[in-house]
Amino acid sequence: MGQVDSKFVNSDLKPSEVTETPWLYEKNDELAQKFNPGKDFGKWTMYFSIDEIDQKWFEARLAYNAKKLPGISDMKVKTAYKSEDDPANYSTTKVIIFYCGPASDEEKMLIIGRNLVQEIPYTDKFGWIYYKSDRQTFQGSRKTGNKKNHLYKLPVPRKTVEGNHENFPPLLPFSDLGTTSRPALPDISPVPDVSTTAEDKSDSQNSFFDTQVDRQAFVQITRSQSHDSKDSKDSFYDPKVDEILQQAFEQAEKERSQKK
Repeated sequence: MGQVDSKFVNSDLKPSEVTETPWLYEKNDELAQKFNPGKDFGKWTMYFSIDEIDQKWFEARLAYNAKKLPGISDMKVKTAYKSEDDPANYSTTKVIIFYCGPASDEEKMLIIGRNLVQEIPYTDKFGWIYYKSDRQTFQGSRKTGNKKNHLYKLPVPRKTVEGNHENFPPLLPFSDLGTTSRPALPDISPVPDVSTTAEDKSDSQNSFFDTQVDRQAFVQITRSQSHDSKDSKDSFYDPKVDEILQQAFEQAEKERSQKK
């Protein structure tokens, strides 16, 4: 995060009213340490109008500090700061950046992203939320000739003219568990070193897909989701993905209970 004036970190300032600095930051030291992937950082990004940004930043801070955004190490939001060196910031569209990693772990980033849009309902004009690595940011994807300016993406409801979220679908059928409260997410701290043996990996809690469900199926199905598909008009999420996630959560809860 570098040197930042402390009054712009973990503050109650409203981004739409701040003109002294380009960003406001939110960082919980415990979460930042737990979910620090080292050098392989990346981020999910959410874009909102300047009329929405204050409320959405409040919601993001609330969820983050309540530990409902597992995997997110820290966050920042674009303010109303104007600079001649940053003409793009004159835009009425502002961004919230959710840092997480390792960027190379597609499965984990997709899990973090799906939980993120469940906790903070999000719509997009084109129907996607994008994940970008810091390496892409530093290198400037488009400037280097790369057509794709992101690593991963997840489908979200398309943004209507009014920008409402009424059609945002539930991602996980937790009502089937007979409770209105959402079970705790499994630990998704950074994955083990690549030198980890197959035997060690099977017992690892770092990736709860290893022994319970087909992790490749999760990634493959998520990749295949597109608003261009025949059935996507009425359904933003393939129910098979939710089924896989649900199995993983239930199994993780079962194993956790057995250890007590």
